[in-house]
Amino acid sequence: MRIGVCFFGRIKYFDKKYLLNSFGSEYEYNFFYSGDNEPEELVAEFQKMYNPIDMNNDKIVYDIDFGIYPTLKISPANINNMTCHFINKKRVFRLLEEHCNITKKSYDIIISCRFDSYMDKYSPEFPLPHTIYIPHGQDWCGINDQFAYGDFETMKQYMNIYDNCKYLLENKGCPLHPEHLNLYNIIDCLLNIQRINVHQEIIR
Repeated sequence: MRIGVCFFGRIKYFDKKYLLNSFGSEYEYNFFYSGDNEPEELVAEFQKMYNPIDMNNDKIVYDIDFGIYPTLKISPANINNMTCHFINKKRVFRLLEEHCNITKKSYDIIISCRFDSYMDKYSPEFPLPHTIYIPHGQDWCGINDQFAYGDFETMKQYMNIYDNCKYLLENKGCPLHPEHLNLYNIIDCLLNIQRINVHQEIIR
């Protein structure tokens, strides 16, 4: 099984290898990463340990102010963190997509994952078309946005949520909240949700 891994966000905890410890070393992995101006010394250590195919650690800048949209009073969004989260997902998938276009190679599974996302042992299955695989829990009134996998076309829709945010906020009645936007995007893209029966949490 050939797996493309799209790491995004803060680079802390990369050395814990949570994903590899969960999935196991018997698969062929290619790694991609997008971060927001993370410390260069940590990025260098990550490169030595993972030998990523490609990465982007440029500082994120954006011109969309999501602060004009109503947010959840019970769980207000950190707008900058949410925006960077979505942009990182878009950037890292673009790196993987460009690599696939150049090499004419594909992946059996594409994973979206944070470095600090811990999971119990899990044996991935070949994904069905139009199906996103997400662990139970960590939904925060929407659906877990910390870990997911699927095939190429499914993950292209999932990872490009940033391009769909304004539409979801203005036309679908979605409140400004990352897990809500994640769920609304999945529904809007007509993707089936398959919940993975495995414990997953963020380790800080």
